[in-house]
Amino acid sequence: MRFYSLWMRDPIPPADMEMFRRITEVVQELPDHLFDLGDRCAAECVNRYSCHLICRGIEAHVKGVYAKDGYFHRRHQHSWLVSRSGRSIIDAYPVAAAAPFIVSSDRASPWAELYRIDTVYSGMFYTDIFRANVATTIHLIGETIERLARSRPS
Repeated sequence: MRFYSLWMRDPIPPADMEMFRRITEVVQELPDHLFDLGDRCAAECVNRYSCHLICRGIEAHVKGVYAKDGYFHRRHQHSWLVSRSGRSIIDAYPVAAAAPFIVSSDRASPWAELYRIDTVYSGMFYTDIFRANVATTIHLIGETIERLARSRPS
């Protein structure tokens, strides 16, 4: 089925949809990971990824997407991906959602209004712990991509 919108002829380009499918597969197959086993919630947590880590990890491996930081719905610190075409937002680790999704970033799209770029809180991205967690996430995403590639029929 092709998606259709009254105000946009082709709301999400086919290349963006294909990239979204690949990203979704990687995120869904990513192994659970606790970054700090001394974390007081470690016994209750399955993983401690964040949207910030996931988006940077995907950006490092998937050409054609760029990680953006800011706020979702004005109050939730968040990171998401923007396609190279600039026509799609791929929310790889959405706030209060169960799976990645893709939306049009066209100015006529109500979804685009929910994502606001803002780097006011970006100081957290420059800590040694965050950088180490990004490196771990990049490594785990790379391993997941390789494992998926090996499992595909030739």
